[in-house]
Amino acid sequence: MADFAFAEALTHDNMVGYYRRHNLVWRGDLFLSSWRESENFTLQADGTPIGVMRVTEEDDSLHIRDVQIAQGYRGRGAGTFLLSTPRTAGCGRAGLPNAS
Repeated sequence: MADFAFAEALTHDNMVGYYRRHNLVWRGDLFLSSWRESENFTLQADGTPIGVMRVTEEDDSLHIRDVQIAQGYRGRGAGTFLLSTPRTAGCGRAGLPNAS
């Protein structure tokens, strides 16, 4: 559950401005429910978690549900790296070569 705690804190911190602007209230129970329904990837740099991506599989497709990157690591390729993960995983699941 360490990955979950990191992902929830990161997502909450990154989204707090959006929630305030739209008068929304963070619901940890809904985040947990979504976490349990997703395939979750935590990106680390030198052993420190710096990002998270949540993906769901529906029929024959993968859907990226969320990508969050820690503030000090934005603009350095972390998000791009995470976004390449579903393509690699999807090609592997389908038995296809990972065409770039």
